[in-house]
Amino acid sequence: ARVHSSKSLGRLPGRFAKQARLLLLGIGRTLFIYMSGYHQPTEEYGTHCNAFFVLGLSGLIVGYATPISAPHAGVCGAFVLCAHEFILAAGVAAWVENAPRNTLLTSNKEGFVLLSGVVGMECLARAIAGLLPNSHSLPTSASWTIVYRLGVVDCCLWLAGAAATLMLSPPSRKLCNITFVLLSAAQIVLALTLCTLANILAPHVRMPLLFALNRNLLSVFIVANVATGLVNLALPMLGKPTSGVDSVAAVVLLVSYLFFVGSFTLWIDGCGRSRMQNDNVR
Repeated sequence: ARVHSSKSLGRLPGRFAKQARLLLLGIGRTLFIYMSGYHQPTEEYGTHCNAFFVLGLSGLIVGYATPISAPHAGVCGAFVLCAHEFILAAGVAAWVENAPRNTLLTSNKEGFVLLSGVVGMECLARAIAGLLPNSHSLPTSASWTIVYRLGVVDCCLWLAGAAATLMLSPPSRKLCNITFVLLSAAQIVLALTLCTLANILAPHVRMPLLFALNRNLLSVFIVANVATGLVNLALPMLGKPTSGVDSVAAVVLLVSYLFFVGSFTLWIDGCGRSRMQNDNVR
């Protein structure tokens, strides 16, 4: 998920429009799978639910319920994640694993249960956003301060994730338990720390793909999702099940996939910047 700066937390109407688009994408994906017969692993989100529904609903909940300030969002995230973990330990985790899919609720039990965990994760992301600058041009001393803060937070997240693994439960993306959230956040903060450090050590080196991806996450996610589906549909048509592709073909397929997604990311970002320049000229 994209980390929003603390100033952007108050822009609620635009965020609600974005969540509505996500919900419409979720409906479209469910209808497409139903009509095409495309296989969807039910153990991820359920029979009808998908990532677009979860992201859209969590965005609506966080947008309505959380305060604007990043520290308060962090407190809300900690509370939600602890409550989510308590509910899982009280028997909901076993219910997700064993309940038969004979009603709408049980058919989509994974999506319903992990929603609160995703809400806590988004609140935590908003708290981490408070550590990031609102400007790309900062003095070197200020940038080192940000690296130090991110590094401390990252160490705390890794330690908390390790402790949660030993004392609570292993990480589970299906349940979005607190261990999964902490370890995921630790990896994301590590990436942010390394990117900030690289910007300090090599300020003149440009990373166009990274910036283009950050500006077009939803569009790239949709296209990458469609490309993954096309690959899964094409392999059986070529007489090769997804588990039966040899290593050379798999490498070629993976490199081609990454090249296509990267090229699309740069293309759509260039189109967006050209449109903005034309609007400014007018």
